[in-house]
Amino acid sequence: MRNQDNQQHGKQNQNQTSGQPSASAREPNMGQREQQTAYWRQQYQSEPYYSQGEGFEQYEPAYRTAIEGRDRYAGQQFNEVESSLKNEYQANQGSSTMSWDTKGKQACRAAWDYADRTTASKQSGSDPSNTDRPGQQ
Repeated sequence: MRNQDNQQHGKQNQNQTSGQPSASAREPNMGQREQQTAYWRQQYQSEPYYSQGEGFEQYEPAYRTAIEGRDRYAGQQFNEVESSLKNEYQANQGSSTMSWDTKGKQACRAAWDYADRTTASKQSGSDPSNTDRPGQQ
């Protein structure tokens, strides 16, 4: 009976026709997404690409693109999926006036790298915010 339950549970997370993980199985952990968004809400003004007077809402689409994309493109490097991330950013840019080429890419890359560190820190038990980022002193 237990084996049947495990088999049925596994099927719930797979698309019945393709055998691929369902959309809900590919969704990033909501708690993780909220945690990373909260981090960026506090951190964005300390980033080297930040311009004084710009609100979080200008940067949020780039951060969201990276946070969601990091799970969607698991196992891939930023430069391998950059064009897809750019398209996703532009589709979800909303009222943000920040273009991909000016700051969107930088903000997205920062959030992508932070998501990587967050994942690695969960595996090692360290604090991802204590890791220096390239280009920061």
